[in-house]
Amino acid sequence: MSGCREEHFLVEWVDDPYARRALLDNGVLLVDNFREATAGGYVVDHARGVVPSVFESAVDETVAIRLYAAAAALMARLSCGYAAACVAEEMLGAYLVIQSSGDFVYSPQWQHLTEAERRRAVSALDGLFDLFQDDEALSLYGATTGEFTTPDEAAAAVRSWFEPFAGVHVTGHLDEDRIARERSVE
Repeated sequence: MSGCREEHFLVEWVDDPYARRALLDNGVLLVDNFREATAGGYVVDHARGVVPSVFESAVDETVAIRLYAAAAALMARLSCGYAAACVAEEMLGAYLVIQSSGDFVYSPQWQHLTEAERRRAVSALDGLFDLFQDDEALSLYGATTGEFTTPDEAAAAVRSWFEPFAGVHVTGHLDEDRIARERSVE
């Protein structure tokens, strides 16, 4: 376990310090923006801006609040070196990779880096996917409306995002014995 200190954030999976910093910054923003949207009464609109566009119409208040919880849970898990626990967390992780990649191109925060350093950082972001069970999380952002012929199909897909992966307790706590077994195999 990498510990829950900032300097250890994702150090085992993302081998570039700029990439780790971008993921951490964007994760904090993700959770804080959900908090602000919830308090401000526009959480549904905010959540629709976070999910892949093909699923926007399936986001209602319940889904939006569950996404907020998933964002907070994801950041807690990543901060302690744990894997995402459901497709919703993985999808939000993919969102963080997309946001962080864009930051290295457009954000003034990273303009002091050389082009080679920015490319290396963007490439290192893919290390986050080593903590995902579902390799399809990033592809959700490329999904087309043709894949879901009715709004009900899109809504059913969204509801399934919150089902915990095997070995994840419904309470959100990870199975420590399973983690130890998996790490001993690696």
